[in-house]
Amino acid sequence: MWAPLARAEVVDRIVANVNGSIILLSEVQDQLALLSEVQKRGMGMSMAELTERNVMEDMIDEKLVTSYASEKEITIKPSEVDKALENIKIKNGLDDKSFNQAIQSQGTTMEKFRERVENQLLVQRVLQIEVDMVTPTEEEAMAFYESHKSEFIGEGKVKARHILIKVPSGGDDTEARERILRIKAEIEAGANFGEMAKKYSEGPSAPMGGELGWFSRSDVVSAFSKAAFALDEGRMSGPVRTEFGVHLIQVLEKEKVAAVAYEVVAERIKGEISRQAFETKRVEWLARIRGQAFIEIMY
Repeated sequence: MWAPLARAEVVDRIVANVNGSIILLSEVQDQLALLSEVQKRGMGMSMAELTERNVMEDMIDEKLVTSYASEKEITIKPSEVDKALENIKIKNGLDDKSFNQAIQSQGTTMEKFRERVENQLLVQRVLQIEVDMVTPTEEEAMAFYESHKSEFIGEGKVKARHILIKVPSGGDDTEARERILRIKAEIEAGANFGEMAKKYSEGPSAPMGGELGWFSRSDVVSAFSKAAFALDEGRMSGPVRTEFGVHLIQVLEKEKVAAVAYEVVAERIKGEISRQAFETKRVEWLARIRGQAFIEIMY
């Protein structure tokens, strides 16, 4: 689930005091390590946002919210924590033994991890109680659609061909990348892509000049689709690494697609408007309780 993240040994120290409750540098770094592993799974903060300072600020907010929950006698039942832990195991395909091993690999204990999950659930509950949800009107949703129409374009398809140089799973791809760059240079100098594919490609489409026909994003592996759909018609990619090896991709045609009808995306739009409004109110509410708290930052 998570791999341990090495960090330089430092002398621990207090980096923040929140109403008399301290946050240690080691706690910030432990949380940063955990969030870095979560980010690798495409969730949570972006890498640019994952800094010690940002993580510390979030930990300050969490302390403020859990303190507020204590004052208002808002609690989380043990059974709710149990359910959340079970969901984490299921989502990551772990049994009890491997789940415990994953927790220990982060240098923490199940007790501390359970406390962490309970705090997260508590923060969610407080925000649900204190921050009102917004239900957008049909007019607001339609206005959002009209002003963001470019974001609601159909998936479309591309017609492409490629040259593949195979690389063993987990193997060094340096030589394969160099070969792809040499092949690309020859094509740019006038060689025919299809003939080069027949000569050099190690993929099953080689006899067809590397032709793949039309495909959508979901038809091919992620790295390949990301590169192919980013190309203009007639353009070639640089070396693209996938689980099969290193590819040189050329897009021949791109399907022209229109905006998806409002009715198809109406609920998605309303959800996005609600999310944005909730986030604005959440920030405003946190600013209010921060203003009422004693916070000393020694970062």
